[in-house]
Amino acid sequence: MAFLISCLVVALASGDSSSESTSHAAMGHGMPDMTATTEEIDPTTKEQVLEQIERSGLYVLDVDNIEVHIHVQLHVRVNGTAQVIPQTGVDFDTLTAAPIHTHDLTGILHIENDTANPEVPTVADFLEVWVGTSSEDGLCSVFLGKNTCYVAAYRNGQFFALDDPLRDADTVVLHINDNALV
Repeated sequence: MAFLISCLVVALASGDSSSESTSHAAMGHGMPDMTATTEEIDPTTKEQVLEQIERSGLYVLDVDNIEVHIHVQLHVRVNGTAQVIPQTGVDFDTLTAAPIHTHDLTGILHIENDTANPEVPTVADFLEVWVGTSSEDGLCSVFLGKNTCYVAAYRNGQFFALDDPLRDADTVVLHINDNALV
């Protein structure tokens, strides 16, 4: 509950018209878009989130002791087609969350850590939560149904390893293709 209240306080406090508050809101901080359907906002249960967290090897976030909270825009393109990244890794009803999760269908990663877990999660961690793998072969299998393919990631236009550290407001594009990238 304290987590949701703090999100509302931040959202209300940043209500001016400066570009900083606009970009912060655009990055998805705070409550999910309440105009979307319930399935779009919160399709996962606490049990599903706990399963995602266990599968990924991460920990359950202590939402009352957040130390870092950054946002990264993730785009996944399979053979050039944008993929929808669903709300993953968080159950709003019980405030159960992985340290890297999405609130909605925007692809904005909410990356948080608590005081007991200082290491900041990576895109590889999110992929483990979302699809259960971050290896190239695993991504080929999940997204293309193949044993091999071409996988490349770019952060802010530069080649990027999925387990590299992330920074607030990064944009990451993950390409998964049948053929070599052009």
